[in-house]
Amino acid sequence: RIIASIHPHRLPRVPPSPLTPPPHDTPAPHSSERRKLPPRLDPMANSNLPRRIIKETQRLLSEPAPGISASPSEENMRYFNVMILGPAQSPYEGGVFKLELFLPEEYPMAAPKVRFLTKIYHPNIDKAW
Repeated sequence: RIIASIHPHRLPRVPPSPLTPPPHDTPAPHSSERRKLPPRLDPMANSNLPRRIIKETQRLLSEPAPGISASPSEENMRYFNVMILGPAQSPYEGGVFKLELFLPEEYPMAAPKVRFLTKIYHPNIDKAW
């Protein structure tokens, strides 16, 4: 439990909303249709967060990567709930992988801490399906 060892007062998990891939015929959203940034990402309101984390979070929310949903925790902007959709035409197609991501105080000089929440099948350990 990487996150638990870093943050002893672990935040309660808020289940992310279900993420469904858009239909293939859906046009890409225009900049005016993108999600509005939450007020908590206002640099003036978050003087305890480095400007880099604020900027990267704003960019992550305004320009999301296809198949990836990431949102900062309401209580601590260094914690993110992440959901990745398995790429089409791959062994992971149809899979939904949930992760927890934490940005340490030393970020970016120290790597983010990531923990997979989705259980995976271990062919040499788990019993056959």
